[in-house]
Amino acid sequence: MDMPRRGGTQTLDEARRTLPGLPVVAISGGAPDGTQSCATTALKLGAGKALAKPFERHDLLAAIEEVVLRDKSGAVRV
Repeated sequence: MDMPRRGGTQTLDEARRTLPGLPVVAISGGAPDGTQSCATTALKLGAGKALAKPFERHDLLAAIEEVVLRDKSGAVRV
């Protein structure tokens, strides 16, 4: 979750504080130091779902659908 001028975890933390209802699917290429996956960190910071690269298109679509359909209690609406 590294990006120019700002890290992904920093962006996610700020988004969760300023837009608490925003559905987030975090995408990561892995942890630079190998100690903890960025996907795990993203989930701890409040991402609704996290995917590690590489992933299949259907996995991304399913993750987006899940976080968008999740209500505030955490239950997935169908």
